[in-house]
Amino acid sequence: MKIFLVLLVEILLALLFMLFVSQNYNSMFEYTCPFDKHLYSVSYVHFATVIYLIGALTTIILYAIFSYAETRALKAYKKEHEKSEISHAEKDNKIISLENKVKTLETALDNVLKKNDSEQN
Repeated sequence: MKIFLVLLVEILLALLFMLFVSQNYNSMFEYTCPFDKHLYSVSYVHFATVIYLIGALTTIILYAIFSYAETRALKAYKKEHEKSEISHAEKDNKIISLENKVKTLETALDNVLKKNDSEQN
């Protein structure tokens, strides 16, 4: 979001600069369109403004594409990390459960052994 605010301020400042220059600098250039063969006259200020705006819009579009790709990759990583944590927690719970079962079986075995010792005596 910060980059959009920075670009917006940059565009506004550039447009103000172009407005200032357009009032103080009136050179023109002419070119022939390769498609319709007409001769066009354009001021340097208007040409520079259009080129600058095209560059700014291209920058915004590329930033949005890269930001979206980065966000998708980050979400995928977070999802994989959560799955890993859940799997790890499930394994820990299984280990604790098995340890409790072993303790229960050891206690039962001790009780049976004590009972057998007391019957033999």
